[in-house]
Amino acid sequence: MPWAEDIKKGIFEIFDKEDKKSVFYIENMDTKRYSGELYYQTLARLYETKYKETKFDLILSSDNNALEFLKEYRNSIFGNVPVVFSGVNNYDELLLKGHKNYTGVSEDISYEENIELILKLHPEVKNIYFINDYLYTGRIIAKNMHTIENKYHEKVNIIHNKNISLNELKSKVSSLNKDTVVLMGTYFSDKNKDYITYEKVGEYILGTSSVPVYCIAELNVGKNVIGGHVVSSYKQGMLMATLGKKILTGRKADDLNVIQEATNKYIFNSKSLQKFKINRDELPQNSQIVNDNITYYDQFEDIFNIKYLIVFVCAVIILIFIYQKIIFNEKGILKLLVYGPIVFLPLVIGTLIYNLVQYNDKVYKNDIQHLQVDYLQKQQKKSYEEIEKTIKFVNELKAKMSVSLKTNLKNRVDEAYIIADNIYTENKNTKSKEEIQKMIVDALSQIRFFDGRGYYFINTNNGRGILFKGVSKLTTNTDLYNLQDKNGDYIIRKQIDIVRKNKAGYMHHFIEKIDEIEASHKLTYVRNFEPYDWHIGTGEYLDDFNQIIKNEIYEFISTTRYDNNGYLFALTPQGIVLAHGDYAELVGQDMSQKVDSHGVSYTKDIISNAMLNNLKFTKFGWLNSETHKIDTKYVIATYIHDYDMVIGTGVYDNDVKKIIIKETLKLNRKNNEQIEQILIISVIVLFIVLVLSFILSSMVKKIFQDYNQKLNDLNISLEHRIEDEIKASKEKDNLIYQQSKMASMGEMIGNIAHQWRQPLSVISVGATGLKMQKEHSVLSDSFFYATCDAINNNAQYLSKTIDDFKNFIKNDRDKVQFNLKENIDSFLSLVNSSIKNNQINIILDLEKELMINSYPNELTQCFMNLFNNSKDAFSANMVDKYLFISSKVEYGQIVISFKDNAGGIDENVIDNIFEPYFTTKHKSQGTGLGLSMTYKIIVEGMDGTIDINNCEYKYKNQNFKGAEFIIKFDL
Repeated sequence: MPWAEDIKKGIFEIFDKEDKKSVFYIENMDTKRYSGELYYQTLARLYETKYKETKFDLILSSDNNALEFLKEYRNSIFGNVPVVFSGVNNYDELLLKGHKNYTGVSEDISYEENIELILKLHPEVKNIYFINDYLYTGRIIAKNMHTIENKYHEKVNIIHNKNISLNELKSKVSSLNKDTVVLMGTYFSDKNKDYITYEKVGEYILGTSSVPVYCIAELNVGKNVIGGHVVSSYKQGMLMATLGKKILTGRKADDLNVIQEATNKYIFNSKSLQKFKINRDELPQNSQIVNDNITYYDQFEDIFNIKYLIVFVCAVIILIFIYQKIIFNEKGILKLLVYGPIVFLPLVIGTLIYNLVQYNDKVYKNDIQHLQVDYLQKQQKKSYEEIEKTIKFVNELKAKMSVSLKTNLKNRVDEAYIIADNIYTENKNTKSKEEIQKMIVDALSQIRFFDGRGYYFINTNNGRGILFKGVSKLTTNTDLYNLQDKNGDYIIRKQIDIVRKNKAGYMHHFIEKIDEIEASHKLTYVRNFEPYDWHIGTGEYLDDFNQIIKNEIYEFISTTRYDNNGYLFALTPQGIVLAHGDYAELVGQDMSQKVDSHGVSYTKDIISNAMLNNLKFTKFGWLNSETHKIDTKYVIATYIHDYDMVIGTGVYDNDVKKIIIKETLKLNRKNNEQIEQILIISVIVLFIVLVLSFILSSMVKKIFQDYNQKLNDLNISLEHRIEDEIKASKEKDNLIYQQSKMASMGEMIGNIAHQWRQPLSVISVGATGLKMQKEHSVLSDSFFYATCDAINNNAQYLSKTIDDFKNFIKNDRDKVQFNLKENIDSFLSLVNSSIKNNQINIILDLEKELMINSYPNELTQCFMNLFNNSKDAFSANMVDKYLFISSKVEYGQIVISFKDNAGGIDENVIDNIFEPYFTTKHKSQGTGLGLSMTYKIIVEGMDGTIDINNCEYKYKNQNFKGAEFIIKFDL
């Protein structure tokens, strides 16, 4: 996840990842998703197996869960390896009680700082919506927020999000009122255990917010988030690695205080500041602005602004509308081709040049703004590197001097042994034991070394003092066997153990110096002297030894210079100057009460930050020895526990300004050179483009004129051909239509002839009957009137049939308003005989008052084609033949449906059904023109649509399948 990745980046900012001497092992415990004792036990077994043969020098851990795991399992898995932790919330000294070799960096959330920031930048705010999850860390953060809410209850209302789903939280954030500001805590999981990463929180949840959003973690800064006083995982990683590096260079983890301050910083997103119109001058000092790099799009964003784009497009459209007669003709286009580039190209290239220059200027100013911040960060790093060099020198000096001390002690004892052995060897045969012993004691008691501090001692290996503190005890033989140091250790007994087991060796004890009351640590070397069962030794008090080392350190600090004006200094924790690389006269002075002109107790602040291991600059006023003026100084320092001193260094603001001026001049020169290059290149490009454009446009003009002449000739020829083709096409369409209509008329004439037989028969029989009854004088009035009515009705029917046929065959092409139901009834009347002969059941569902403005005869022709298509599709032996005809209004359209139960059309050919001359019948039965003509009439002649599909449906509890034609006309 990004948080862990930024911690690693911070670590490798301090450690060299490519260092061949170091091997890094990285484990991700993933405790945000998996936790619990059983999980930790499983991890412990895995790491124990995995790293059984690996010896670690340092362990770095991140977050509370990792630290708790190490406290439980470190010793059993890795041994007493130093641990440096980071990202630990709610750190307290009790957290490490009973655990050795731990130090690290706490992660303190800036609750009050962010609330104060929100109230300052948004004085109108009434609510702060605090977003946090309900995992372990989230609960800690929410608890801490609750503890400070009362302090602000009169100023702002702090609302905590409920334990809801991600979607619900997103919806809630998107609907917040304008008087609310969001403060983002830590969020990894919702109530459904759906996990989300830091950057996805910004995109998914916070990206929907229309109100300002602040955060407590650096990784949330960006997208729609303004920023805040944030925890920086990158800085946590750097500080953790810095502590780790100290340990690897010899410092003890327990001697390094846990860093609890100055780990957070103000970071803001430039785009969000701009979006919510927040003035940068109101931001806290030393705020860091991210996403502040100027892109080329930033320079052009005003041009790309939609408002400007709309105005430009409208202006172009108006100009085109006004001058369309001038532009859209042959001469206008030719002028546009020739003179357009001459006007347009300088305008475009001039705009580009202007924006390039402006862009370059913005980048230049942006770089200037970043110079001071970047240089201070570099100087902070440089200063710390100098302190690291000093610490390395101290550790190397201590190691070197420790080896030297041990070597000197051993050499001195070996010299004493040689003296004693020579006296013994030369006199053992001529003198008594007592005389020889006295000679040895007298000889060694006179010897002094280590600038007069060193002397020899001799004890018997049963605890009697022979030579004690440089004084002979031969006569008194003092009993030292039970002599103890200040820690209660038996000094002589330990010496006796060493010489009896190893003949010689070193030991530490805590004892008073000669003629002094206070005790001091002493390193002693003893060697067995076999002839008299003695041991001879000497020692050195370590505070004397350490003073020698301190003097070497003071000399190093006083003489070390770096860069132009860099120096080191050393203080006691009480503020006494021990060494100073710039003002030697300050050595020995008490600076603890000193303040600068602004009242800053700079010495106390320097010492406090050093003792707390905060590794941050202390800013104060100080006399610059180079300019002899009071200058702002930035100092960073660290505490060396072994020698109880604070070592520091710093940089003057004047040095920063000199670098900034120097870099500014460089940038200014570079900027001017770039502008000059842009202008020169742009003018050259413009000239070349204009010349090429003029040549090209002239060539295009000539080509256009030649082409235009050819085009005119071709157009004249083409117009004649088009007229001929249109005429032929119309004749063909008319022929097809007439053929189709004649085919329908032939069938209709047969139908009419069949339909006329019965009415004519009724008329003939009625007339004959009247005549016969009249002749036989039996004609009654009732029979006469009834027969006359029957003859009249049948005559009317014949007349209507003639009218229907006449209306159908007449070639009217005028649109008229007609009733669709009456048109369908007329069509059914024309095919009535065919309906009866083929035993087809017609099922009608027609709206009565549905009027349509179109061509009634052509529509009747279409209905007849559709009817014939269904009639031909019915099988001869089908018992139930149905044709369903309906009309209705649907979605502002008239919809006419013809649906049969003839089984449908093969899906392989259904898409070709309206093509000319396409038919599924035998050549003797069809020509393929009926449906094609129907399509042309409906679509091209009547501006409607016609579709075909196969359908399955149920009628009178019977399942049917057939084809359905659907015709639609707009109302």
